Amino acid sequence: MGLNDKFYCENGAWSHGGGKVLHDHTPHGWLTFRQVIEKSSNIGTVKVAMKLGGNNLYNYIKRFGFGDLTDIDMPGEVPGFIRSPSKWSGTSIYAIPMGQEVTVSSIQMARAMSVIANGGKLMRPRVIQAVQDKHGEIIKEFQPETVREVLSEETAAAMRDILGGVVTDGTGQYAKVEGYDVGGKTGTSQKIENGAYSHSKFIGSFVGFAPVKDPKIVVVVMLDQ
Repeated sequence: MGLNDKFYCENGAWSHGGGKVLHDHTPHGWLTFRQVIEKSSNIGTVKVAMKLGGNNLYNYIKRFGFGDLTDIDMPGEVPGFIRSPSKWSGTSIYAIPMGQEVTVSSIQMARAMSVIANGGKLMRPRVIQAVQDKHGEIIKEFQPETVREVLSEETAAAMRDILGGVVTDGTGQYAKVEGYDVGGKTGTSQKIENGAYSHSKFIGSFVGFAPVKDPKIVVVVMLDQ
């Protein structure tokens, strides 16, 4: 699959094989893979995932660390939730790519975006970099710890470029910061209400990094309703 492969986004409403209608917030016709990400098309994203295949999709979800503890040095962490493909329903391939049937934490999202920012490596996150005594002498220091390589450097660089386009030309334009090139991805999550996805209560998010060419920082912003 190439960055310029095109996907038909059904002009904003798609009655798919699961018997439900999938909507985009803005209608689109044909979009390239790059534009699917920039414009945050649910329909395009699902079609990309279907081309990738359920097993590959699940494997990458896991490789990015979702569904597992990050092992950060804080108590009370939860792993989130993602089912294996053997337990997916007939509609899972349409729901999971756009974030339904999945739960994640903010630290998981930051760590996943860091994979793209740092050139493809999943790292163990930490709260404390070093411990000093009262004289300022370092008595314990924690070095960066790589968990695994998720992407090649070339793929990570291509994704940084695309996510830069989300901020310059796509749904993340409010994340522009004067003096910096910012990249990232917007998200809109439906909240659960009485056992079903709400159509009026949402969590808005942006996960981004800067500068695009040589990232130094990753930031997660979440707004609950």
